[in-house]
Amino acid sequence: MDITDINTLLQVGERISFECKQSGNQIPKSVWETYSAFANTVGGIIVLGITEHSEESDQSKRFEITGVNNPKKIEKGVLRYLKQQ
Repeated sequence: MDITDINTLLQVGERISFECKQSGNQIPKSVWETYSAFANTVGGIIVLGITEHSEESDQSKRFEITGVNNPKKIEKGVLRYLKQQ
């Protein structure tokens, strides 16, 4: 997945199989709820480093790519959690 794919998903917005999560220095706790919901249905995509401005009615301004400060740390944390499950 690259920035073009992410932008395409953001144009449509969050839905039953796509969730965005703000993630600066750590994995948001809500990731695990979303992960579990996706695992118990048809699956889905979670993209970290996206801030949603839910009050924004203009879909093109609703999501902001804010990034992840330490991607390797976040990746290791996700993998460590999944190995424990």
